[in-house]
Amino acid sequence: SWNTIVSSVSASTGSYRWTVPVVLSNMCLVKISDTDDSSVSDISGLFEIYTPEFSITHVPITEAQENAVLTFDATVTSDVAINNVTLYYDVTGRREFDKSIELASVNQGNYTGTIGVGIFTAFGMEYYFTSNDINDTETRLPFGTDYFSINAIVNNAVSSKEIVSGTEVNGYRMISIPLELSQTSIVNQLEGNLPSGNSGIDWRLFRFAPGSTNPDEYPDIEGFGPGKSFWLITKTNFLLNAPLGKTVITSEPFTIELRPGWNDIANPWMFDISWDDIDNPSGADLSVLYTYEGNWSDPVNPPTVLEPWMGYAVKNLTTVTAIVKLNPIPATESEKPVVTNQFDWMLTLIATAGDAKDTANHLGVSERANMEWDRYDHVEPPPVGGYVSVLFPHRDWNKYLSDYTVDFRPPEKTISWDFDVRTNIPGETVTLELEGIEKLPYDMVITIYERGTNREISLFDNTFSFVSGKDITEACFTLVASSYLEQQPKQDNAIPDQFVTAVSYPNPFNPQTTIRYELSHSGKVKVSVFNSLGQRVRVYELGHREQGTHELVFDATELTSGLYFYQIYAGYASITGKMLYMK
Repeated sequence: SWNTIVSSVSASTGSYRWTVPVVLSNMCLVKISDTDDSSVSDISGLFEIYTPEFSITHVPITEAQENAVLTFDATVTSDVAINNVTLYYDVTGRREFDKSIELASVNQGNYTGTIGVGIFTAFGMEYYFTSNDINDTETRLPFGTDYFSINAIVNNAVSSKEIVSGTEVNGYRMISIPLELSQTSIVNQLEGNLPSGNSGIDWRLFRFAPGSTNPDEYPDIEGFGPGKSFWLITKTNFLLNAPLGKTVITSEPFTIELRPGWNDIANPWMFDISWDDIDNPSGADLSVLYTYEGNWSDPVNPPTVLEPWMGYAVKNLTTVTAIVKLNPIPATESEKPVVTNQFDWMLTLIATAGDAKDTANHLGVSERANMEWDRYDHVEPPPVGGYVSVLFPHRDWNKYLSDYTVDFRPPEKTISWDFDVRTNIPGETVTLELEGIEKLPYDMVITIYERGTNREISLFDNTFSFVSGKDITEACFTLVASSYLEQQPKQDNAIPDQFVTAVSYPNPFNPQTTIRYELSHSGKVKVSVFNSLGQRVRVYELGHREQGTHELVFDATELTSGLYFYQIYAGYASITGKMLYMK
C-alpha cells in the first residue's frame, strides 16, 4: 500500500529531502511521479525502515571526596555514527544543569570526560548524559528528567554561621549537622569538635526526642544525623565542626516522622530548602516552623526556609504520627513567600525578666478568625533555660487543647483574652509591655484585670510590672478590648461580672489535691484534667452547681508524676490552672 509523502510539489533538476513515515518494514519502496504525466515515474530499490539501537550505558558515581577530580565514562551503542556525547552537571544544589563538558571518544563506542579539582564540593553533584547521532536523533541517560546524584565525602566541614555565646537566659541555640557522619556515637562524633571547657559548666548539649518534653543531655544522647536538631549553649563563641561524613542523596525526598507534640528537626542538605515544599500526605495539622536563637522566632512571621546547620521545631497538633517528606528543592530569595498579615488589628505583648525576653505574643481580630482554634492561632513553644513567657491558655477548646502564643478572634463589640505570664527566674521584676495600642481603631479601649481578684491593672506608658517569687511564678490576667462608643460611662470599666475562680491545694501534691472553685452565677459545671501534652486524663461532669464556693478532690494515684492542668467550665465562663504531682 502506498502512502503519499508529498503531492503537487513544484520541482526541477536537483536534490530534495522528504520525511518518510515511520512504518517499520524491511520491504519498503519509494515512488516518484509527474503529477501531469504518471508515465514519468521511477521506483527505488527495496530498503528497510527500523528503529535503530541508540542507547547510553554508564556505571553511576554514587560518592566521591569533595574537591576531587571526577572522571565520567559512558558507552554509546548505535547503528549509526555518533556526533557527540555530552555531560550536563550542576554543583550548586539547584539542578539548573547549566554546565557541561563534551566527552572524548576513547575507542569504538566508549567516551570519557573529566571535571577538575575544586568544582565538586560539599553541595554534591547531579548529572546526566545526552548523545546525538548523525540523524540528529538524541538519547538521554537517565531517561526523562531523572538524573544521577553524587554524595560528597566531607571531612572537617565548618558551619557558615557562628554560634553566639550567652547565659542560660539568652544563649541557647538550635543546631544540626547536614551530613551522614561516619561515626555514630555522639562522643566519637564530637571528639575535638566541642567548645572549650567542660560539659555542664562551659557548654551544654542536649536533645528532645520526638514528642518528648524531657531532654537527654550529652553524653547520654544519640548521635548527630541528617534531619536531627540539637540544643547547644556555650560561654564562648563557637563554629560548629563536623567530622568525616557524606552528604545526603538529592535525587529523592528525605522522610521525617513527626510524633504528636513537639519535634526538633533540621535540613539534611547543605543548601537552603523551603518549608512550603514539604509533602504532607496525611494532611496532618502542623504548627508553623519555629527556630530558637536566644528566644523563639515569631510565629506571625515564621521562618519559611530551612538553612543548613540550624535547627527548627514544629508541633504535630494531632494525636497521630505524621510522615512528611522534605524535598531537595533549593530555595532562593525570590521564592521566599511574602507574608501578608490578614487581620483587622493586632496587639503584641512583650515580657521581660532580667535578660530573659519573650517578644512573640500576639492577640488580635480578623474577619477570617474563629472563636476557637483556626490557622491564625499558634501554639506556645516549650520554655528553655531561664525564661519568661506569655501565653493564652486554651485547655477548654474542643480542638488542639494547648497554650497559645497567638490568639486571633472574630470581630465583636467587646472581646476578652485570658493570658498568663510565667517565669522561672526568682525575685526578678517582670515587665509586660503592650505594643501597637496606637494602631488600634480610634474607639477601642484596652483594660487589663488580674484574674481571680478582678483588680484592674494600672498601665503606665502601656506597661506594668510585678516581682516573681522563689520558684516558678505564674501571674494570670484578662485583657478586655471594647469600644467606648458602646460603653456606659463607669460601669463598663469593670471586668464582666460572670466569672469562675479556682485554686488547688496542696500544690505540689501526692497523690491527692483539692480543687476549690467559686462561681459568680449558678451553672452546669464540668471539670477536666489534662497532662502536659494536652491529653485529657479525667472528666468530672458535676451537673448544676449554685453560685458560691465548691470543692472537688482529684486523685492522681494511677497517673505518672508531672505537671497537670485543670479546666473548670460553668457554661458562661471558664478558668484553667496548673498543679504539680510529685510522688
